[in-house]
Amino acid sequence: MTTEHINQLVNLARAVRAMWGRANNRKRSITASGNCAEADAIVRLGEEVLALRAQHATLADARAEVETLRAEAALLREVIEGRTVPPTEAEEVAARSAHLAVVRLGQRWYVIDASGRPCAWPTVPGDDGGES
Repeated sequence: MTTEHINQLVNLARAVRAMWGRANNRKRSITASGNCAEADAIVRLGEEVLALRAQHATLADARAEVETLRAEAALLREVIEGRTVPPTEAEEVAARSAHLAVVRLGQRWYVIDASGRPCAWPTVPGDDGGES
């Protein structure tokens, strides 16, 4: 979710709160004048606004989940595709320490776990590592 999306959500929340406040004030005014049907309509409108607000929050949660899944898919793609840059010495040491094998197949480098499956390269503090 971008900063722009977050700002839009904040602005929407402010607008909904303001509208709800105005609706409550109008309801009090209408109720005092004895027009209960209009007051009930305003209450229903307020409830609809709150429902839309909840739906918008659900959509924001869904967008965040989509971004998480995209990041996970990118990581898995990197594991499957391997990388063209050889590992640094620090990465090789980290892989061995984690009981992983560093393997070169053609022009690609992979890290393989004990069961023979490709996995993510170990993280080495202060080392940018190779690139795909």
